[in-house]
Amino acid sequence: MQRVSRDTTPDLPIAEHQPAIDLLHRLLPPHESRLFALPRAGADGLREWWTPLEGQPQPYSSLDEKSQAALLEKYQGTLRDLHTLGDTARQQGRTDEAGLLENLPRTPDTRHLYSLNGTPLITHWHAGLSGLPPLVVPPAAPAAAAALAGPPARRWWPWLLALLALLALLLAAWWWWTHRTLPVAEPLDPPAAAPVAPPPPEPVVPPAPEPVAPVAPEPVAPEPVAPQPVAPEPPPPPAPKPAPPKPARPAPAGLVCTPRPADQLPPELVVVFDTSDSMNLNITTKPEDEDWVFGLTDAQRSRLSAQEKARILNMLRAPSREAIAKQSLINLVQQLPKSQSISLVTFNSCPATPRHGPFPGSQHAKLINLIQGLKSEGGTPLAKSIEAAAAMVDGKNRDAIIVVFLDGEDGCGGNQCASAARIAKAKPRLKFNVVDISGRGLSDCIAKSTGGRVYSSQNTARIAEALKQSVWEVSEGVTCK
Repeated sequence: MQRVSRDTTPDLPIAEHQPAIDLLHRLLPPHESRLFALPRAGADGLREWWTPLEGQPQPYSSLDEKSQAALLEKYQGTLRDLHTLGDTARQQGRTDEAGLLENLPRTPDTRHLYSLNGTPLITHWHAGLSGLPPLVVPPAAPAAAAALAGPPARRWWPWLLALLALLALLLAAWWWWTHRTLPVAEPLDPPAAAPVAPPPPEPVVPPAPEPVAPVAPEPVAPEPVAPQPVAPEPPPPPAPKPAPPKPARPAPAGLVCTPRPADQLPPELVVVFDTSDSMNLNITTKPEDEDWVFGLTDAQRSRLSAQEKARILNMLRAPSREAIAKQSLINLVQQLPKSQSISLVTFNSCPATPRHGPFPGSQHAKLINLIQGLKSEGGTPLAKSIEAAAAMVDGKNRDAIIVVFLDGEDGCGGNQCASAARIAKAKPRLKFNVVDISGRGLSDCIAKSTGGRVYSSQNTARIAEALKQSVWEVSEGVTCK
């Protein structure tokens, strides 16, 4: 990503551009959707305009007349495509999409028009900024406006004064009640003392008789008692039998798995997630359609027939590869044990491969939020991405599994097969498992280099199951071959 220009005048918030940006990236081929620069917030709060394309942007005013004319012709070609897409969306009842497309600039403001590698790039764009009138919001009805405005700020003072007066009155009443003087009862005269009767005469006690010594009886020998038999102690209860171990789920077909030893750490886990342009295609896109659309030159794109444009729209309909891949990966994260840490590697054009994590079990929700916000754009630095993933794990003294979730092969000049072979020699305990949602098998060599597994499908349910099987060793606590 590179910055093209900065704004110094107030305009619509950046969020107002996002619906149009999302729609353009979904409906247009990458080289046309990037006609419109991306707004970003700068460190000082001013808006900046960025582009993922590489090269030196040249202002329209610095070009010669021939280059200016060629740039405007390409710009107008993209606008014609936008109007065709807008008409199609309105005919199909997608009025929201049609409105966004119809409100995009119809003519370029050459002050904000650039040439980047011979293709047009427009900044400061939005409805009302390049020849279109801004959207007009009808004024609210007077009654509604008055209701929204509310009473003047000073009207609440009388109510506050009345409330304070009532509070003072309550406090005074409370003080009077707690400090009032209660009447004191007069003491009663003590009752008259009853006459005291004279004490009775003391009784005469006769003298006690002389004590007589008792005569001790003759000792009698006790009769012998027969010994009672002692009952034997009951035997101790049998020890409880240990509960049988919880049976492990049967391994998928083709896998031979054994329980992991208790003293062995679980494998380290990394997912390489494809975020290239081709992930915007429909999940059932055929290889010949994909090769055709990405093989078009700029000149061919400017002369597309209505039938060819409809073919492209059909390839961009929902559900996209990106949507299916995201949901499958989120389901996987939710099913991982809380003791399992996971890392993520994504693409950012050529050759950037951002690394994310590791995310322990307590941060799995954070990882899910990151996955939901990923955008598919740019090239496919596949070789660089598997090298970045391998650098995040041990692979020598501890097992490691790297799941490569992709739809093709390296598109940035790298060789994914050669990179995987080098990694296999350097890290013998590392295994690549490949989940290919294009069904073309262009990168199966990554898994075969390390003795890993390959899963290939364009069926939504089977993709989710394939991703689950690719981490079977982690989720089931086993070692598989």
